[in-house]
Amino acid sequence: MSVGYADGFLRGLSNHSLAYFGDTPLALVGIVSMDTITLDVSDVPDDQLQPGGLVELIGDRHPVDALAEEAGTIGYEILTSLGGRYFRDYLGA
Repeated sequence: MSVGYADGFLRGLSNHSLAYFGDTPLALVGIVSMDTITLDVSDVPDDQLQPGGLVELIGDRHPVDALAEEAGTIGYEILTSLGGRYFRDYLGA
C-alpha cells in the first residue's frame, strides 16, 4: 500500500517527516506525491526489508501532533484529512 497527498498525507511533510520501521526512524526524503512517499531505509538491515513491509506513520513512536508539527499544522487537520485507504485501530472506544 502506498500513501500520498491523495490520501491526505500533506505535501507540507515533504522532506520534513519521519516514519518508523519497528524502532528504526525513517526520514521522508523528497516530495510527497499523489500516491507515493520515499523513505530512507539505509539504517534497516537488508534481511528485514521485504515487499509489503509496514511502517508506522502515526502511532506510539510518532504521535499525530508530532506529524502535524512537521507539516506546520495541528493534529485535528491531519486526522480529518486522512483518506479511506488507511488502517485504523480505535483504542478505548
